[in-house]
Amino acid sequence: MQQTFNRLRLIFLTLFVLGVAASAVYQVLWLKPERACLARGNWWSARSRTCAVPIDITAITGRPRGAPAPTPAAAPSRPALPAR
Repeated sequence: MQQTFNRLRLIFLTLFVLGVAASAVYQVLWLKPERACLARGNWWSARSRTCAVPIDITAITGRPRGAPAPTPAAAPSRPALPAR
């Protein structure tokens, strides 16, 4: 009878230690990168587990904020492509 209790005690202690280790690994490898990314003000993608830096639209378009959209007549003309 004593041997059975000792075996059960060892089994439960092992399961407890494995559970604590799994929880620590989950924190370090899964939650910590997401929290660090969000703390820096970046965007976190849970699907691909990547941290992306947002880009301001003015850096792409070159127009200041609040400027009206260019009309087709005001758009610069492009040179024609040579025929093949």
